[in-house]
Amino acid sequence: MRFGVTVAGVCNGSSNSSQTTLLTQADISIDGNNSIYVVDNGNRLLRFDQNNRTARELRSFPTWPTFTFYENRTGWIYTTVMTSHLVFIWPTNKTIPPNGLSNNNCSMNWLYYPSGIVVDSAGNTYISSYWCSWVTKWAPNATSGTLVAGQASGTPSGDTMSLYAPYNMVLDEANSFIYI
Repeated sequence: MRFGVTVAGVCNGSSNSSQTTLLTQADISIDGNNSIYVVDNGNRLLRFDQNNRTARELRSFPTWPTFTFYENRTGWIYTTVMTSHLVFIWPTNKTIPPNGLSNNNCSMNWLYYPSGIVVDSAGNTYISSYWCSWVTKWAPNATSGTLVAGQASGTPSGDTMSLYAPYNMVLDEANSFIYI
């Protein structure tokens, strides 16, 4: 009985940062042509085209990327890089926040340990902050985010209105839900 097929990387347990293997794969996204986008601990965004196990490196990052999201409307790829406190948008070379600044605290003006990411059909980007225990919405070209889940203080809590270290999200735009 066959349970799965390896389409990126190798299935013998080895890893490195070549164009045919992965180094601790972090997340994947798939586009409408069945190309697979992978971010890995080699600090890379890779694209594996259908039936081709050799990747094309699209971008390298200063540190380990966490999550990636392929946005179908524009074809852009949004990638959170947690320890750089930024979201990188390929192929535009834009960042969220747009000034590329980060700081070591919770604020609506920058990101602090961004983790999960989704983008809606209007181009609004929703980013969870692992450290601030919240989700913010960044409108296209916004210079600051808007709180959509969690506490404005950035303090985790056990009540029903708070989050504790949210890591990833899924958007159900048809029903206006974000599952965290």
